This record gives sequence, C-alpha cells and structure tokens, in this order.
Amino acid sequence: MNHIADIWDGSYHSVQWMFLFYIYSIMGWVWECIYMSILERHPVNRGFLYGPWIPLYGAGATTVLLFTMPFKAHWWAVALLGMLVATLMEELTGRVMEAIFDVRYWTYEGYPGNIDGIICIPATILWGGFSLFAMYIMNPPFERLLHQLPLSFVFRFVHICSIFFAIDVTLSIKNALDFKEVLQKMANGRDELLRMKKRLDVMIAFYDDKHQYVAKLKESIGSGKDALFDVLDSVKVRLDILEEIKREKPDLPEEEQEELRELPQLQNQFEQQQTTVRFYSIPFRKYIRHLLVTNPKARILRVGGSLKELAGNVRNRFPGRSREEEEK
Repeated sequence: MNHIADIWDGSYHSVQWMFLFYIYSIMGWVWECIYMSILERHPVNRGFLYGPWIPLYGAGATTVLLFTMPFKAHWWAVALLGMLVATLMEELTGRVMEAIFDVRYWTYEGYPGNIDGIICIPATILWGGFSLFAMYIMNPPFERLLHQLPLSFVFRFVHICSIFFAIDVTLSIKNALDFKEVLQKMANGRDELLRMKKRLDVMIAFYDDKHQYVAKLKESIGSGKDALFDVLDSVKVRLDILEEIKREKPDLPEEEQEELRELPQLQNQFEQQQTTVRFYSIPFRKYIRHLLVTNPKARILRVGGSLKELAGNVRNRFPGRSREEEEK
C-alpha cells in the first residue's frame, strides 16, 4: 500500500494541500463555534456554509503556509507575512461576499483600527499568532500524519470531502442569492416608502400652518430612521395625520384641496408596499433566523437594522405566521 512518503520530493502535492485545506476549515469552524458561543452565551453553528467547515480558515491557513514556508527559520517573518496575507484574504473575502450577497457576514465594528468593520488591528495580530501556531505547532504533526497515511485513504478523504463541500457551497450560494432577491424587493419597497414619506411631509406642511402636527411627527415610531420597518411605521403615521386633516378641514377652498386629492393614491401605494413586505416576510424570517444562529453579528446592509431588530420586527408585525408556514 503506497504512502505519500513514497512519492515525497520535499514539496507539498495538490492532494496534501486539499487535505490541509479541509482539516483547517474544520478546525476553524470548531474554533469559531466555541468562540462565538461563549460571546453569545448560547450555541452558535458558525459559518456561511451549512457543513462543519469555514473555508476562509482553510484557504487562509494553506495560503499562509505556502507564503511563509521559505521563511520558516525566521519566526518574525512568518508572523508578519501571516498577518499580511491573512488580513488581505479576509478583506477580499468580506468585500466579495458583501458585493455578491448584500450581507456582511461578520463585523469588527467597535474594534480599534477597523476598516468598514471587515478587518481590524486585533484580528490582524490574531492572524499572526495563528500563523505561528499553524507553522510550528499544528502543521508538523499533520505533515507526519500525511506521511504515515496510505495514499488511497488521503485521496478518498479529499474526494469525499470535495463532493460534500461542492454540494454545500452550491446550496449555500443558491439560498444566499434567493435571499438577496428578497432583500432587493424589500429594499426597493423601502426606497419607495422613503420617497412617499418626503411627499407626505410636504403635504402635511402645506396644511399645518399652526405646526400642531410637528409633535406627532417627532413622536412617531421610527421617525428619522431609514430601516424598512421604521419607514413603514413613519409613513403610516403621516397618512393618519393627513386623514385627520381631511376630517378636520372639510370646507377647504377648492385650490387648497388639491393636495389632499393625492391621498387615496398614496394610501393605495402604501398598502401595496405593506403587502409586498408581508409576502416576503416568510423567506425573510427564515434566512434571518439562519443568520442569527450562524452569524449573529452579520449586517444586512440595504434594509437597515440589526438582525435581532429585524427578526423582532417581522415577528411582531406578522405574529400569525406558523412554523410550518415558514418552513415551506
């Protein structure tokens, strides 16, 4: 039975790199799950994918090893290169995922030296520590293990992992793109509501010569915020104010009634947007719940609001949704 040691020529072979990629991806998932579970004080199944692996760790570890192996004799060079390479990979991965899916799956907001919450100084230093740990502590035993394992076993392990990994990536990307479509619909609705809100403010100002409705606008739920559900609430408050104006001033001159003639059309538009949000609330809630379990610090950029706020708003606004309905 052949072993990798039989064909070892002093350099890593592709099957070894794949083996290490999956091993470090799995170990990264274990680390992230333990770390985030401690922070959140409840179990967290971390990662973008459904399986027990986080490719950023696998790709980061193998790339760092590839770049730092020529400098193995100088620990400081390993640490510096590891910090640089891993930070660049984290930045690139974060930007690409954000651009594709409209979701930021992690954030370092509040950490010193962070850039858009995607990278930060403490994380960069931690990557340097991980690089030293991988090079001098973790990788030597793995290298010895690879020399001892039968070549057929290593190929079989990599082959099986690759099949499951490909299925996982395909399903995860499909679901994330489906969710992006939902986000697009809801973001478009939010933009339309914001335009409606500005128009309603102009209409209210036209009739509110004594400024008696200003206080109501300031006290309205979500006033001054641009998150989807806040905008929904603020538009509803403004429509109610205009209805009140319409009741209180039935004898307005013809030229002053012109603005109010637009009110039924705006009310109809609002109901349409509310119906759209209701329609997409089930897939929206399903993915929000998935993100809360896997990436509790994630940010949904175009709709606005934290994950917990969004989950609470959907639940409170549409309390009649059953678990069976959501899982369809």
